[in-house]
Amino acid sequence: MRPAAALLVVLVGCTPTQVQVRATPADALAKAEARLAERGIELDAAGRRADRLRTGSFCYVAPDRTGASWDRSFARPVPGPGPFEVEGTLAEQKAAEDRCPFIVRVELTAAPDGAGGATLRAEGQWWRVRPGACAPVGEPLLGVLRCQYRYVGTQPQGDIEAFVYGVVEDL
Repeated sequence: MRPAAALLVVLVGCTPTQVQVRATPADALAKAEARLAERGIELDAAGRRADRLRTGSFCYVAPDRTGASWDRSFARPVPGPGPFEVEGTLAEQKAAEDRCPFIVRVELTAAPDGAGGATLRAEGQWWRVRPGACAPVGEPLLGVLRCQYRYVGTQPQGDIEAFVYGVVEDL
């Protein structure tokens, strides 16, 4: 097994799939909402229910030479993963694709644990940009295109659930 694959197996194996808290589900979500707000993480008002809250959508920032930081991603809110159109040269099309290649949001659900507390479960939702059809605009020799793009579901690019569990631990 390659070292990178072994590290991924270890990291995935170490991430909890849920967090037990001493508060009721409603109180746990209210406290989780407050903690996420303290971190500057915007929430989606339409994603709030009695048993669930959902963050807004954010442009994922991949680790760089300084390392990984989910705070950098949560500092880049974007509209939901809807389709968009770009008019420009091939370089402008590439820049539009690179502007936000991945979108992520997190859904946090709470359920009673049977002992007076609650179980919180975080689930990351991921999308990647996918180019669609392009058509020339004006004189074809000028190289200006109008291209369609959309976001499609994809595999996680990082362990966002572990970050969220760290934010809501000890509620």
